[in-house]
Amino acid sequence: HPECRFLQDVMAFLEVEESFSQQMELLLRSKNRQMNLDGWKTHTLETFGSGIGV
Repeated sequence: HPECRFLQDVMAFLEVEESFSQQMELLLRSKNRQMNLDGWKTHTLETFGSGIGV
């Protein structure tokens, strides 16, 4: 069935798309972790006071 084949193509595309976006997310997260670490510490101190030892 052509419909079935099309559906398989769509599913395959979505899987690739999803794994790609996951890769991008991981990449951005690791980059942001480096850049945001100091900002996060500052934010944590501002939010919770010095109750959290970071």
